[in-house]
Amino acid sequence: MEIKLIASDMDDTLLNKDCQISPRNEAAIRKALDAGKIFLIATGRMYVSVRPYAQKLGLDVPLVTYNGALVKGSLSGKVYYEHKMKLSTANEVLEYCREKGYYLQLYVGDSILIKQENECSRMYTKISGIQTTAIGEALYHTDEEPYKI
Repeated sequence: MEIKLIASDMDDTLLNKDCQISPRNEAAIRKALDAGKIFLIATGRMYVSVRPYAQKLGLDVPLVTYNGALVKGSLSGKVYYEHKMKLSTANEVLEYCREKGYYLQLYVGDSILIKQENECSRMYTKISGIQTTAIGEALYHTDEEPYKI
């Protein structure tokens, strides 16, 4: 059976500890592309965090982001698939996390919403390159369907 498509996760797979595509990985991707294979990224990360890596590689492919909740073209921006959380479900989860005192990040559109900045949010910004937005207690109720919590 011939391999036609290679899908890779980002963190600790495609990217090294410095959140970069290593020269070795980039060479392997280029070799696969030259052989006519399709290479795409499938990750829990948000689209805006993944797109720069795909662009660096010159990939014109769908990117599987938010653990599959959004599949969107890396260069075209075409949405192939989108499935956000139901608003009622999201608000139930948010309330549960508030009651338990859990740290959470709410992914709405291209934004990451948090209650307040802390070590977890700073670490995520460093890894993803995306700034979080602290909104206090408003975090625990959303009027927009999120991609992920």
